[in-house]
Amino acid sequence: MFQKFRQELHREYPYGYLVYSKTHCYVAIGSRTPLRVNHAAVTANRMLHVHTTVKGREIALISVHPKTPLNPTWFESRNERLQYAFDQAAKESVPTILAGDFNVSVFSPVYRSLVASSGMQASRKGFGISPTYRNGYGPLMIPIDHVLTNKGFRTVGFRTLDMKESDHKAIVADLKFQ
Repeated sequence: MFQKFRQELHREYPYGYLVYSKTHCYVAIGSRTPLRVNHAAVTANRMLHVHTTVKGREIALISVHPKTPLNPTWFESRNERLQYAFDQAAKESVPTILAGDFNVSVFSPVYRSLVASSGMQASRKGFGISPTYRNGYGPLMIPIDHVLTNKGFRTVGFRTLDMKESDHKAIVADLKFQ
């Protein structure tokens, strides 16, 4: 998939990075501006943690995709990987975006605790629940994909889009610098 991305979008997004996150899954970024990768975060948590400059301002982007919590070990692993990602986001002094398939719903006490302790703001807040994943129970969907920001950003729009060949909907979060 990354090769397809590089072939089709390389002109528009000449900078990219790919991180293996879990079985058959990667986290990738394409950027118009050069990326500075936090390799320690990649190694420690199999997550994407980059800095770049947008409109003359440095920003950080963190993305993580932990295992689906189908058993107690994976539940614990998911929570640890999310905690690490949220901790990294909370430490940032620049405008920061934390995004990805967290495999946890907005209704979970785990999610709510991470958001509260990190100071990150859910971009979907004020725009509805916007479910993103069909959890196997007919037409019902749950919101397990997220975009959060720190005080450096304000969300001016949030929506989901159907994606061909995916079991998830895409999230589009329109952000502005504060």
